[in-house]
Amino acid sequence: MVCVVGRRSVVFHEYTDTSARRARRHTPLFWEHAAAHAGQGERSLRRALAAVGMAPGTDPASYPHTALRRYGIGHVRPLNMFYRLFLVDPSTCSATPLCPFVNSGGMHEEFQKHVRPDGQGVDYAYLHGFDTHAEIARITGSVKAWLKSTGWGGDDDRTVMSFFSRT
Repeated sequence: MVCVVGRRSVVFHEYTDTSARRARRHTPLFWEHAAAHAGQGERSLRRALAAVGMAPGTDPASYPHTALRRYGIGHVRPLNMFYRLFLVDPSTCSATPLCPFVNSGGMHEEFQKHVRPDGQGVDYAYLHGFDTHAEIARITGSVKAWLKSTGWGGDDDRTVMSFFSRT
């Protein structure tokens, strides 16, 4: 499916079974050709993990290096800054849930202030000192106080995360 947005064409696949467009004709699904591309998924995953620094012991010969420069992590935001802002620990391949920060609109409010003049993303130079942990603590503290005052539920971390997963 091709959709024109402004002056740009956007290509996407429609997977919903209830779509009128899909009912008219068969929409190819990427997994229909899995046998013809055996092993590519695993190689792609190794390449992606290596590109983001999460595969320290991976043999560089075990994944393709084609297009890494073109489709890599770029140079606008240093990788360690990404990990710090979005609470990713590459050494353990784990991440802290950002639900309170995202679902409350806090991330949008904080980052939207720093959209580049050309509209092409956030200028991360303004976010070097931003403390995502502190922002999440502030938001969850407010929600805990509200939960306690309204009697809506417990004010423990699990209830707070449940609250954000519903919003």
